[in-house]
Amino acid sequence: MAPTLVHGHIGLDYARGLVRVGSEIKAMLVAGGIAPAQWPPDGREIARIAELLDVSETKVQAQIEQVFRLSAVEQQQVLNYVQRVADIMAHIMSERNQLFTKLQNIAELTRI
Repeated sequence: MAPTLVHGHIGLDYARGLVRVGSEIKAMLVAGGIAPAQWPPDGREIARIAELLDVSETKVQAQIEQVFRLSAVEQQQVLNYVQRVADIMAHIMSERNQLFTKLQNIAELTRI
């Protein structure tokens, strides 16, 4: 399944790539903090975010513009890369597992 931008709990968008080793999901790579098209949020949404984060509305309001704004092209680039990077991580983990198995086998041979 290809990554998509998803709207998160604090109103920002994120995408995720799954790190699969064999048939198991071992990790998740998340790219987030991306402002949706309707940003900044209104006062009610800022109050909800402040309550969720257990901070004052003033602090949320002071930081509300400290988000990533991406064009449609840049958003597509994030979506293209997030799974590719996750796949690279999976490859590294698989190689590590294979090397560890080889080293264990060598250790077993030297005990005989």
